Amino acid sequence: MKADLALSVDQETSTQRIFEKMREDAVSEGKRLIAGELALEIAFREGSINEANLRAQLRAVETIRANLRYIHLTAHLEMMRVLTEAQVKQYSELRGYAR
Repeated sequence: MKADLALSVDQETSTQRIFEKMREDAVSEGKRLIAGELALEIAFREGSINEANLRAQLRAVETIRANLRYIHLTAHLEMMRVLTEAQVKQYSELRGYAR
C-alpha cells in the first residue's frame, strides 16, 4: 500500500518498524499457539486428559489466540498515528473497511 498511500520517507520508516515488530511478536506467539494445540492433541491421543484439564488447556490456547489477534490489531492502531487523516481513510478503503 506504500504507493497507494503515498507514504513519506518518515512514514515508510515507521511503517516498516511497526510491521517488523508485529511480525516478530506474531511469529513468537504463533509458535506458542501451535505448541498449545499440539499439547492438546497429544493429551487426547494419549488419553491423559480429563474435563478439568481440557478446560484449562482450552483457556490457555484461546488466550494465546487472543494475544495473536491483539498483536495484529495493535499494529493497525499504531498505523493510525503514522498516517494523515486522508491516508487513514484510504488505508481503510484498501483494507476493505470502507462503508
